[in-house]
Amino acid sequence: MHEDDKYYTKFDIGDIVMEDISVVYNGEEPLMGLVLDVKRHVYFLGEDDYEIYQDQLAVWWFQTKRIEYLPSDFVNLFSR
Repeated sequence: MHEDDKYYTKFDIGDIVMEDISVVYNGEEPLMGLVLDVKRHVYFLGEDDYEIYQDQLAVWWFQTKRIEYLPSDFVNLFSR
């Protein structure tokens, strides 16, 4: 197991997620939503000798009733 694997959350279809506080506008509440689709290892961060991949999630937000496609590190797992 790579050292950074412990920080990787493997999201699945049907998970309920909450926006990470780092992407929420000041004074607003984080959105909550349902994961509709997961594409594994879409986003690449790092360099050739140090690789970090992020999944792409399709999330349907309960409050806005919209689907958004975003990197998995923009949300936190709320419930399975």
